Amino acid sequence: MRKLLPFFLIFIAVFLAGCAKEKEVFGTLVQVNGDPAAEIKLTLCLNNKADGTCDFKHNILFETKTAKNGTFKFENVPDGKYYILFTPPDSPAYLEPLRDNAGDPIAIEMVGGKPVDLKKLVIRTSWMI
Repeated sequence: MRKLLPFFLIFIAVFLAGCAKEKEVFGTLVQVNGDPAAEIKLTLCLNNKADGTCDFKHNILFETKTAKNGTFKFENVPDGKYYILFTPPDSPAYLEPLRDNAGDPIAIEMVGGKPVDLKKLVIRTSWMI
């Protein structure tokens, strides 16, 4: 039985490694007052510029919508640098970058397929949501 233990442990390690959330970007979007930002369309845009804009003709885009509790997840995201943009509910043709406290577009980097947990993001906008 003791001889089988190392093989069993290796099997468990390989199994658990296969269950990891690779290539995912996830988090929770909230409003400035702390309420969940529910059912907001988010776009993840591959871009190497520092302005937070997307060249939709040549960039990889991923889209998702926040759940009622504000959680979101992008799946199968290749390595690269991305910006997260949102679509204000009353302006479906418009995309605005999510910004940090300093007002800069929030950039993320996917490296080696490792999951990116953005924790809690605050939607800072003049749009009513």
